[in-house]
Amino acid sequence: MDQDIDKGFWIEGIMLPDKEGKVDGNHYAGYKGKLKVSLGKPKRESGKHGKHLMLFKTILPSHIYDLLSGRKIERSRGGLVSEVSTNYYNNLSKTITSNSLEGLVKRFDEIVQDFLFIIQDEQKPKEKLIFVNWKSNFNKNKISNQNSSKLGNKMSMEFHYFVGYYNGRSYYDMDHKGINVLSTSYESDVINYKKIPWTLEREEFFNYIFSNFEKFKNNIESFFENINPKTIDSHMSEFKMLN
Repeated sequence: MDQDIDKGFWIEGIMLPDKEGKVDGNHYAGYKGKLKVSLGKPKRESGKHGKHLMLFKTILPSHIYDLLSGRKIERSRGGLVSEVSTNYYNNLSKTITSNSLEGLVKRFDEIVQDFLFIIQDEQKPKEKLIFVNWKSNFNKNKISNQNSSKLGNKMSMEFHYFVGYYNGRSYYDMDHKGINVLSTSYESDVINYKKIPWTLEREEFFNYIFSNFEKFKNNIESFFENINPKTIDSHMSEFKMLN
């Protein structure tokens, strides 16, 4: 087990926020936080002529570690999606290390910046919205790729909606869990959803639309699962309502 070879020393002028994200000092006049650094046992690089490297270590404050642990943070410079920095904290250790003091301070500052980003983002007022998305596709006389035979008509429809929140920068679901719109995941599509200011009546209206789609889906699925000349004839009059 590695052991520290000294009791540590303090570096002053560090930006060190409290649990609420408040920082003592500022960028212009200087920060007033202090960072305790200890020296770990030197490690030798692999190889016959490997050098011995010093190991600088510091412990993250609990409130910073607890908030970041397990998160993925994406921040864009000036709101540009093309300039996005991403940090993963799935395996965040409470003790961070570096082979240089400069590298340790830089890593600590990067972690603090992500901590402040989350604090500031979550404290922003959130507007309650209804997110709605509709996609449809209709191809007549679709052509087969195998033998160019006509395979008839194809129709597909997608209807998505949910109640969520927006604070001017980030989207949230109904449980106030952040939706990462800068990633390439499925959830990134939410940036293209229609966003309608929430009212109870509007939410109930979309619930009504969805329940009718669900009812029709169940009926049509039952129809096709049991399709035969007899069932077709018995359903023909019922489906006139689609005209």
